[in-house]
Amino acid sequence: MTNKLISGSRRSEDLIRSYLTRNIAPSDNKGHDFHPPVADNITPPITTTSQNSGIAYHIPKSRFTNLPTEYVNFLRDAGHFDLSRAQGLSVEKYVLRINPDVRNSATSVGVSLTGNDGEYVRNINQTDARKLVHSMGAKLLTTSLMYNVFIPYVKELSDQGDTDAKKTLDEIVSNMAEWLDDRIEKKKTLIIGSEKKKISLPGRGGKFNRGDIGDYGYPSNVNDNGEFYFYAPRDNNAAVIRGGGSELSLILDRAPANTFDGLGVRLAKIFS
Repeated sequence: MTNKLISGSRRSEDLIRSYLTRNIAPSDNKGHDFHPPVADNITPPITTTSQNSGIAYHIPKSRFTNLPTEYVNFLRDAGHFDLSRAQGLSVEKYVLRINPDVRNSATSVGVSLTGNDGEYVRNINQTDARKLVHSMGAKLLTTSLMYNVFIPYVKELSDQGDTDAKKTLDEIVSNMAEWLDDRIEKKKTLIIGSEKKKISLPGRGGKFNRGDIGDYGYPSNVNDNGEFYFYAPRDNNAAVIRGGGSELSLILDRAPANTFDGLGVRLAKIFS
């Protein structure tokens, strides 16, 4: 099957293709102290890794057909991904790094980047992160796509001995957190794109497992033990971050305008 990228203009696809061909493996620079634990495999199993050559994982539709229809429709109506029409999800293996094409894309949407070519895009807030990836014909992953699709898929590849997957996991364990597309308003309203949805969130930090994740990607309760760690929102307007640490952290205690060293972006697209 030919992978036909759905979103973005010809110029956007040229820019992202040019960026991806220049992308380099992650360094050993320690950007933060978040570390995820090993996640359990989910079905259906990966039957081939040939589709995952190059700079992106091409995750087949079978890996996200278990997402609730209500959530799939929510993403579509929000102007995010229309997963019902996609044959798969293409997600970059590494967090975005600076090169001339990335700089040009940032300049085109008024986003200021700090750092040299080859270094991570970091010290960027969520609003600018979203602008940047959109200018490259891509989107940020949502919370549900990160925790229910991307991380389990990469974990399974790593368990099968895929060296790129091992590098991806090392990066998210030791190097870089990343912005997700979700925002939380008044500690109870999920915002993605143009859509809003009331959700129930724990009022305190704590641990949770994948089975505790609700339809929209969040746990409704936390415990003293679990695979992941949840940081509850502190302010009325919070952006969502995939962190790491001793548990893979879901962080809801920073505002969209916040920046901190070690927080970057990842490009994702759908294909047919």
